[in-house]
Amino acid sequence: MPGHEDVAAVVLSYQPDAGALEALLERIAPQVGRIILIDNGSAPPARHSLGVVLQRFPAVRALLLHENVGVAGGHNRGISLAADQGCKFVLLLDQDSLPAPDMVVQLLRGYEVAARQTTAVAAVGPCFVQNLSRTETSFVQLGWLHFKKRWCGAEPEELVPVDLLISSGALIAKKALDSVGLMREELFVDQVDTDWFLRARSRGWSIFGVCAAKMEHSLGDRTLRIWIGRWRDIPVHSPLRHYYAFRNGVFLSLRSGHPWRWKLATAQRLVGLLVVFTLLLPERSAHLKMMLAGACDGARGRLGAYGVTHNEAVG
Repeated sequence: MPGHEDVAAVVLSYQPDAGALEALLERIAPQVGRIILIDNGSAPPARHSLGVVLQRFPAVRALLLHENVGVAGGHNRGISLAADQGCKFVLLLDQDSLPAPDMVVQLLRGYEVAARQTTAVAAVGPCFVQNLSRTETSFVQLGWLHFKKRWCGAEPEELVPVDLLISSGALIAKKALDSVGLMREELFVDQVDTDWFLRARSRGWSIFGVCAAKMEHSLGDRTLRIWIGRWRDIPVHSPLRHYYAFRNGVFLSLRSGHPWRWKLATAQRLVGLLVVFTLLLPERSAHLKMMLAGACDGARGRLGAYGVTHNEAVG
């Protein structure tokens, strides 16, 4: 079985909360062979706080970028550094995630079990516990018209075959990265992980959720509890984040070779977001404006960072 020394954790930070980041580094340091921190152009006050935190963790290799290159760009820089150090696995982590003390060993065990079933295992990921509600979230498979939720059962060692994982907490094999390639940087943020995992699945790689591996994570700034057939807790993001969700969702639906099942499920999801956030939130006009702007830019293939440079996509 691969050991913790084979794993490099790539932590992405931007304007980090010093306390949350310190808790993450303290929790993950004993679980991995090395830690690579990519700071995505934080402002000087946050950069100073980050420096204070890093003094406690001298083994962390930090790359402090002068500009925000997005989630995809930050991950790619960390993955490249991990590959240069000969790591067999990369563990992607957001700054506000908090892995369980045994999360990595459970992921490695899950990977080993899955590898006995199929040699082409791209990644495994943990079961998330939402910070705000303290409830476990489901894993995701593609249905014909929607995203199918797959919940962990009573068996703690259960592996759940999935089509998608959230990037934070995902343990990705280097051999899969060599085959599939890096993250698509022009997406900047949102759907970056979705695009990579769908590309991996299209190349025959398998992906699994590991029920025994746990991680606390916030999936939004807060949650909105509404009744749509049943009570649902919907993560609430900023209008800017909804711009990226609509832009990248529309772009990938129109211009990628991803499955039609994903495109139909994404269309349903975006319509749901449009209805919910333009009817139920006080800042509905701001959300609507950014959603429509994102959809227009996605249809035109205008990518990159919002308000900085729009790169015309090819293909």
